[in-house]
Amino acid sequence: PTCDSRTPNPDNSNGYTTPIPDVPVPLLEEDADVVVPLGALVDDMYEQDYYANYPDYNSDPEGPLSNDDREWVDLLLREKGLRT
Repeated sequence: PTCDSRTPNPDNSNGYTTPIPDVPVPLLEEDADVVVPLGALVDDMYEQDYYANYPDYNSDPEGPLSNDDREWVDLLLREKGLRT
């Protein structure tokens, strides 16, 4: 997984993503920080299909949209291969 950044990254194809870093979590003062591998956790969630059906791009979005906006959303999602 990656996170967006405002600083371009020339080593990445889109130039604006970097790996999600591990996060140190402080506990008691005398204890060492516990390092949470946040990127690995997100990877695991994807691998276990937590996001397989979210969002459902085959359904119309909730909220008021004009017919023109609904058609635009439908076309965009079809062009991206996210709607059948």
